[in-house]
Amino acid sequence: VVVTVLPNPVAHIDPLKMVACPIFYVNPKEKSLVADSAEYFWSSSTGQKKTGKNAILSFPDQGFYSLYLTVTNYGMCSSQDSAPHHVEILTPPVADFTLSDTAVDMMTPTIGVVGNAQLADTCFSDVFSPAGALLYASPICDFSFDIPTVGNNKVVQYVIAKNGCRDTLEKNIYVKPEYFVYAPNAFTINGDG
Repeated sequence: VVVTVLPNPVAHIDPLKMVACPIFYVNPKEKSLVADSAEYFWSSSTGQKKTGKNAILSFPDQGFYSLYLTVTNYGMCSSQDSAPHHVEILTPPVADFTLSDTAVDMMTPTIGVVGNAQLADTCFSDVFSPAGALLYASPICDFSFDIPTVGNNKVVQYVIAKNGCRDTLEKNIYVKPEYFVYAPNAFTINGDG
């Protein structure tokens, strides 16, 4: 008679807490003592469920989240571990700005940008041409600028919070081409010059 003793697995989530900005994809680490044929089942307090040793979980919203791990050897013996509040998702800033206009004429191409970002400690903006060339880099959120290129130009705002989280917002501003109309300044009614 051959008796095979299956070792009991020991599930263990790495105790190092994870702190990040939204949207954060976690590849949780485990330090389980298991056989090669072990199956891993991860879940979180968000309701996500994933299988595999290297499962990836996502956390899109601010808050604290718990992780749960079940490890099963040979489909028979299992062990569980939990890590309450193991993942902390920080509060992100929100990029926002208002353009003085969304379309301007080439004769008067000045745009005004007013920053309305929330929870941001650092704010700067760039203006790009339709071809993607950098036209202007503003070290602040509120600025005005004469756009020299016709077409759909892009204003991009970048904001950073004290906690390191970032956000970006893009808006287009159209610069209308300049047209000339020939209008004679003198003429004769009978057409004789």
